[in-house]
Amino acid sequence: MRAHAVLVPSYNSAATVRETLESLLAQDLSAVDAVYLADDGSSDGTVGIARGVWQSATPLIVTAHQHNQGQWRNVNTAMQKMPGHLQWVHILHSDDIARPQWLREMGQQINRAGQRVASVCSSWDNLNADGSIETGENEPDKPVVHIDGSSESVRSTLHQGCWWHISGCAIRLAAFRDVGGFVEKYPQSSD
Repeated sequence: MRAHAVLVPSYNSAATVRETLESLLAQDLSAVDAVYLADDGSSDGTVGIARGVWQSATPLIVTAHQHNQGQWRNVNTAMQKMPGHLQWVHILHSDDIARPQWLREMGQQINRAGQRVASVCSSWDNLNADGSIETGENEPDKPVVHIDGSSESVRSTLHQGCWWHISGCAIRLAAFRDVGGFVEKYPQSSD
């Protein structure tokens, strides 16, 4: 059984969700159990566009809230509902574009990761509602960096800024559940 899923959090993303899902459809989805669209009460047709564009043997499972709950409650709720057999959830926001081979490369890093690794993150391209694209990092020769969850790495992150990206990341589902998800009252930046 496949043990990976992709979560696409969305809210009023009619201008970008098509390109986001098309970038996923261009990936090798053979290791993916399903793609989950967690819509947070969109009023602009996001869900209909998503369903219309999805053409894959890998199912698109849509959960649509009646009212906007906020980004972190939306993500937490979606992660809590993930099936128990899943080990990893890849997150790609509905205004981001997965780079070619993103899932393959993430899978390679996950396969190298020890049991203490809770997350793997990467770069992505951000699609703006006006159609412009802000490209992320594109450094294929840059070495992979493993960051230990030590007190020193936390201090370094606080001094230098956060290195971790939620969009474009993969989270070990058991670790996410162990920490209780995102603290919904804290203003975290997602991209």
